Amino acid sequence: VKMGILGFQTVGSADKDALYLDILSNLLNNESQTGLLDKLNTEKKVLMVQAFNYAMLEKGMYAFFYAPKILGQSHEEAEALIMAAIDSIRQGNFSDQLFEAVKMDYLTEYLSDMESLDNKFNVLLDLVMNQQDPNYYYEKEKIVRNLKKDDLVKIANKYFGQDYMSFRSSMGVKNHEKLQKPTWKPIAAKNTEAKSEYALGIEKMEVAEIQPQNIEFSKAVTKMPVSEKYTLYCSPNPHNDLFSMKIAFNRGTLSDPKLSTAVDYLSMQGSEKMAFSAFQLALQQLGASLYVYTSDDRTYVYISGFDKDLDKILSLCHEKIFHPENNEKMLAAIIEDEAASEKMMKNDASTWGKALYNYAIYGESSPFLTGLSLKELKKVSGRELLNSFAQVLNYDGFVTYVGNADINVVVESLENTFGLSSEAQEGKRMARPIKTYKEPTLFLASNKQFLQSNIYFHIPGHELYDPESRAACSAYNEYMDGSMAGVIFQEIRELRSLGYSAYGFYSYDVLNRRPGYIYGYLGTQSDKTVEGCQAMRELLVKLPKKRDKFETAKVSAIKKAEADYVTFRSIPGQIESWEEQGYKNDPRMEKLNILENTTFDSVAKFFEKNVAGNPLVITVAGDKKRIDVNELSKGFKLVEVKYKDIIK
Repeated sequence: VKMGILGFQTVGSADKDALYLDILSNLLNNESQTGLLDKLNTEKKVLMVQAFNYAMLEKGMYAFFYAPKILGQSHEEAEALIMAAIDSIRQGNFSDQLFEAVKMDYLTEYLSDMESLDNKFNVLLDLVMNQQDPNYYYEKEKIVRNLKKDDLVKIANKYFGQDYMSFRSSMGVKNHEKLQKPTWKPIAAKNTEAKSEYALGIEKMEVAEIQPQNIEFSKAVTKMPVSEKYTLYCSPNPHNDLFSMKIAFNRGTLSDPKLSTAVDYLSMQGSEKMAFSAFQLALQQLGASLYVYTSDDRTYVYISGFDKDLDKILSLCHEKIFHPENNEKMLAAIIEDEAASEKMMKNDASTWGKALYNYAIYGESSPFLTGLSLKELKKVSGRELLNSFAQVLNYDGFVTYVGNADINVVVESLENTFGLSSEAQEGKRMARPIKTYKEPTLFLASNKQFLQSNIYFHIPGHELYDPESRAACSAYNEYMDGSMAGVIFQEIRELRSLGYSAYGFYSYDVLNRRPGYIYGYLGTQSDKTVEGCQAMRELLVKLPKKRDKFETAKVSAIKKAEADYVTFRSIPGQIESWEEQGYKNDPRMEKLNILENTTFDSVAKFFEKNVAGNPLVITVAGDKKRIDVNELSKGFKLVEVKYKDIIK
């Protein structure tokens, strides 16, 4: 597709203007979609446009990355729209409300930065790399609070001048030069288990013991019924006064295939009282956000903001969730997006690979076949989609809250806004059903445009009910695929160079709604397809016996289990999940104890019980003219499918 970049030279990261340019970026693009460029995206005036300030140590670049609409829009037309947005900033033609909301966005993100160890580390790392005084981080809050609208106007005029770079790429297909595969024979690897002095030195380093996190359910959360069908899981925020709330409803896309599109449509609407842009700005001015998303079995409403505004934020969100706007122009935008996506998918190797795998494993229940097609989408109305989402609100679920408001206040606020009725229907936590195979089967989808083969592997297994099996599964996954020291990485990529990407592990459903299975992937060039499949088959069908490597993997699995940390924002949701699985205490402690006593023989027993002897299913999306299909399909039932079979 056509793409372009407009680039303006700016200042290095240590310059104070770099902070102003960062904030200016939010006037153009932000998560609330209220920026001047966001409107070009939401109103579908371009296919996509995004602005960002890239401040390096010595100099910086302010870039506008865009893609014109696939049909009927030139680079010049797209650039003119971007330049008009830049001129609006230079002339100060943006509202005081948007300016204050953007400041609030920055301050909210600033407070969130100190919530987790990861974020703290990244803040410190940035300060060091950019040669900034650590105290500067604390000065930022005061600078932003005192920032005036005119400050950003001056910055825009200072850096967005007449000198800039314009880079354009046109639509087309590159003519690839075909190279012959070398006749070189593989070099036999030696000393594969040997360790260098450097590695041995690292192993000798003293490692501080990690005290595993052990969450006591009754101390970590307070539980209270909101109604007979909804329980609130509540925990404190030890860092700031930002709350986060998640309302989960037990209805997902397996119950209603339209739901995914319905959620997309809802996200582009305002409320009956406020249009989309006004609604988003109202949330943004409160430092709040609202996200709705769905999965196979649940739909979630996620709300965040400041505790002092809890009632106000929930009331505002209630208006959109229960009384949404129905702007059918947004349906045209979704159709346009889907048309562009469909056009790109037809020759996208990665999409073909995923769709073929899902077709082999789920058949007609594949997510690539159950959603709305472009043809079906053109027949559906906005009201139908909103009704589809409205059905979600009639199902049971749970609520999590992390913040410092009193739990009774939270319950009362929920009752006054979202209601969460005791009459809600009981939703089924369904899992997508997996097909069964009685013989090894090879699925092939061919496209002459593909230079690379996307290959997936599937071996059916069993449910894992007991803690011993789950611990052995963790050890097996670490042994096979835990890191660059894993068997698959070393055998496929390091020793044989048979793929750009390769992995494999045992996956299972924690609620045991369906059997577990081996899931593997290999991305490789076409002429290595046969050899790569044979090598992966050897590793997945038979357990490789490398006991020394297993001991290393076991230590790694234990260290990972010890370091497994549930952040304070995730504690209520994690406890709800553990309780649903039947746990009354943190299950990680038992898993850790079992891992300590897990041996290679334990893993071999796990493999023998759950994997050994089960038929292997391989899916290959590639160009069959570049693959020896006869050799590849030896010992397999061959099933060739077309694009229309795997993607609706």
